[in-house]
Amino acid sequence: MSEARDNAKLFELAREEILVPLKVTHAGHSYRVCHRLRPPAPDDWYTYEAALQPAVEELGDAAEPSFRLVLRASEAALDLWTRLVRRVEGYALPPGEDWQELIPLAHKEAAVRALTLVAPAPADAAGPNGFFPLAAEEVRVVLEAAANGAAYPRLTHRFRPPTVEAERRYRRLLADNFIVRGGRTPRTLLPPRLPALTRLYDQLILGVEGYTLRGRPLASSLDAVQSMDAWHKRVAVEALFGGLVAETALADASAKEGAALITPEASE
Repeated sequence: MSEARDNAKLFELAREEILVPLKVTHAGHSYRVCHRLRPPAPDDWYTYEAALQPAVEELGDAAEPSFRLVLRASEAALDLWTRLVRRVEGYALPPGEDWQELIPLAHKEAAVRALTLVAPAPADAAGPNGFFPLAAEEVRVVLEAAANGAAYPRLTHRFRPPTVEAERRYRRLLADNFIVRGGRTPRTLLPPRLPALTRLYDQLILGVEGYTLRGRPLASSLDAVQSMDAWHKRVAVEALFGGLVAETALADASAKEGAALITPEASE
C-alpha cells in the first residue's frame, strides 16, 4: 500500500467503477495500463472465496509429516476479473479480437489483488490509561486500504464488544474443516468462511468512520451493514477477534532473554 499516494478523501463505497492502475513489463519494456472494474457485490466475493477451494495437504510420512496449503488462486481470480471487468486502457488491442482473452493472466490476477488491498493498521503501543476496559461501550478496529491509486490510512469500524458466545462462534468457524481420505495424500478442506464472517460483522457493527456512500458519511450501523464492502467486513471482524489475544508475561520475558543471548560472536 505504500506505493499508493496518500489521499485525504474518504473511501467511497458506491463508486460507479474501480480504476486499477498497473505497472507491467514485457520484453524488457515497462508499461502503465489500467483496468476498469465494476465494484464487487457480496455475491461476487462469496463466489470468489468458494472458487479458491482452499485445502491443506499432508505430505511426507507419518513420522515426519509436512503440510502445504493448496489454493486455486489463478482460477478464482480469472473468474472474478471476467465478471467485473468493463474495459482496459493502455493496451494495443487488435481489431476484431476478443480483447478479454488477450489480457495476460498475470495482469488479471494483479487487478483482482488490488481489490483486496485492505489490512489492519498498526496498533497503538499501549492503552490510554494502562487498564484493560472490561466495560467498554465499543471496540474500535482501524484498517488501512488502497483503491484507485490512493491510500486510505484510517478506516475505523466501531463494534459492540464481542460476547463470550460470539468469540466461541468465531473460533468454531476457524476450526471448521472436512478431512478427505482415499487419495494418495489426505486433504483437509477449508469451507468458505466469508458469509459467516460478514454475518458476524453485521451483528456487531455500531458504525464506521472514513467511508462515504455517494459522497455522504455513513450515518448508521444499517448503512454499514448494507453498503460496506464484504472484504472490508472480513478484515475488520478478523482484526476484532484477532485482537483478543493474551500472552503471559513469562513468555514475553523468555523471548526477550532469548534475544539477549544471541550475540554477534554466537551468531557467527
